[in-house]
Amino acid sequence: MATPQRYVAKPYTVEACLVAHDNMQKVADWCYGSVVRINGQTLIAVPSPTTVAQWVYAFVGQYILRSPRGFFEVWTAQSFKSRYEIKK
Repeated sequence: MATPQRYVAKPYTVEACLVAHDNMQKVADWCYGSVVRINGQTLIAVPSPTTVAQWVYAFVGQYILRSPRGFFEVWTAQSFKSRYEIKK
C-alpha cells in the first residue's frame, strides 16, 4: 500500500487591481479591456480567452488579476483577499 504524502501548493506572484469608480479607465487600459455600461451599471469588460463569450465583467469592488500564464481573471474581493496578500 502506498503511503500518502503532504503537498503544499507552490506560491506564485500575480499583478492585480481593485476596481473603483475613480480608476476604471486606467484599469481597463491595463487589462486591455474597456469601460462599458450595461443596464445602467458602469463596469469593465475584461478579455477572457478561456470563456466561450471571450469577455468577463468586473464591477466596482472586484479585483482583476493577471495570472502567471498572462490571462486576466475577475475575482470577488472576498475570494481575492482569502487567497492573496500584498507582496512586501
